[in-house]
Amino acid sequence: MPADCQAFLVIDAGAPDAGPEQLAEVLRRQSVASVLLRGAPTREQVAACQGQGAAALVEGDARLALELAADGVHLPHNDDAEAAVLAYREARALLGAGRIVGASAGLVRHNAMELGELGADYVGFELTADEAAGLELVAWWTEIFVVPCVAFSATSPEQAARLAEAGADFVAAGPQGGVAGAIGVLASIGVPQGAKS
Repeated sequence: MPADCQAFLVIDAGAPDAGPEQLAEVLRRQSVASVLLRGAPTREQVAACQGQGAAALVEGDARLALELAADGVHLPHNDDAEAAVLAYREARALLGAGRIVGASAGLVRHNAMELGELGADYVGFELTADEAAGLELVAWWTEIFVVPCVAFSATSPEQAARLAEAGADFVAAGPQGGVAGAIGVLASIGVPQGAKS
């Protein structure tokens, strides 16, 4: 397992197990680099993630990310490449250089390259039923580009390990299965908090 691959947790902010206290407890036990909060996150959830050293990202709403003092925004994949570029530019203009603007390219190489050239802090690739295509795309990206990539969304620890081996900088899991389920998928990525030096 590549030592530099990190865990990226995706949660439904309205889920019963996603309250600030539960999040803080989970993040105390498992090393997670970033938490993507989908739906309608609260300032308390953002603070719980940040308090445990994880970057808190809001999905699709840069203005809300600012209001909640989140670390940045994740822009979901948009099949319309021009709209994706416009969304990135608007988010960057609003958040500036000090916050994260990451974006998903689906499985489209051209979109990924365009987002990387624009200055995205990371490019996300969405896994499909064709895992081989996702693995090949991750390997291609990491061999050629410096911009980090996030592999969305692993469904098992074994798949997470394969994505890490392919070169993903981050492997994402969730929100299916809830916070505990996603953490279980990511257990082999990163280092448990208690083991950190």
